[in-house]
Amino acid sequence: MTEIKFSDIFHNIEKFKLITKSIVQGFITGNHKSPLYGFSVEFSEHRPYISGDPVDSIDWKLFARTDKYYIKRYEDETNVRVYIVLDHSKSMQFSSEKSNSDKLNYGKLVTATLSYLALKQKDAVGLFTINNKITSYLPAKSKANWIDQILNNLNVTDTVGETSLSECLHEIAEKIQKRNMIIIISDFLDETKELNSALRHLKYNMNDVILININDQKELSLDYKSLIEMHDLETGEVLNINASEIRNDYIKFLQEHYKSIEDATYQLKYDYIDFQTNQDFTKVLSSFLHRRNNMQ
Repeated sequence: MTEIKFSDIFHNIEKFKLITKSIVQGFITGNHKSPLYGFSVEFSEHRPYISGDPVDSIDWKLFARTDKYYIKRYEDETNVRVYIVLDHSKSMQFSSEKSNSDKLNYGKLVTATLSYLALKQKDAVGLFTINNKITSYLPAKSKANWIDQILNNLNVTDTVGETSLSECLHEIAEKIQKRNMIIIISDFLDETKELNSALRHLKYNMNDVILININDQKELSLDYKSLIEMHDLETGEVLNINASEIRNDYIKFLQEHYKSIEDATYQLKYDYIDFQTNQDFTKVLSSFLHRRNNMQ
């Protein structure tokens, strides 16, 4: 299991900000606006005064005690909550080349990088790791050292168990009911109908969702010669097959499966990104974030 280090997340995507396409619960000055801003809402905490904030929102009593400018933050002015859902079932262990990361390690790098970007712009980040159940959960927080806890959690997460992505997403939809940004990182090898139902459940709760599909290039193309021994990483079943005989049907099945998921995300107005483990993820992610920012 490869350890993800803090230095791994400092790449050329730093200049891009992760901002939502729709109004969500919370805001960051200049980026996010609470739909309830200006209404009477429950006091939550103080935050430092930022240039451009209304002067009349300064807590002058606190200033008298501390000689520093603070503004009262209310529940409906809190930062956007970004929840990352990382699939670490056994199918994420697949790697066709020793030179490439397996799918889970690739997903960990994407998770760490997106977490850093969101935390940098003071959004709150939470993390779910899942296989056929939720295996760990970090609540969404925006404190400066939260990236350390996220990295620690990623580094003790290994590939294990079978996939039940749809059941986990239903449970997550019930667990985090307020509007959030949810980023799902998986190979999405789950039953299409059940998965689409889970994605609709997330939409019902008005979440802004990004699906990040990670595959190995040979897993998609079945680019092997003659007889091969195929191992089901989740069930342990072994099959001896002639790759050239089943390649066309195999590719057709995968293409139809992922096309169905992509169509569902389009109808729900979600974002969908394809990654392959032989790609430089920073370039693919940079392109996506740049395109997403231009749509604001």
